[in-house]
Amino acid sequence: PPAPGHAEVLLPGELEARRRAQALGEGLELPEKLVRELQALGERYGVPWREDA
Repeated sequence: PPAPGHAEVLLPGELEARRRAQALGEGLELPEKLVRELQALGERYGVPWREDA
């Protein structure tokens, strides 16, 4: 049974596997500052930016 205050019992690595599956299916949300930095690096090195990537 789960510990008091918890809905379920998880095995080691199970939460990370769920998060990975969610990220693969839905993508990741990046902070706007990081997006701007990555876009600038892409421009500097000739790597095109794709919103859907």
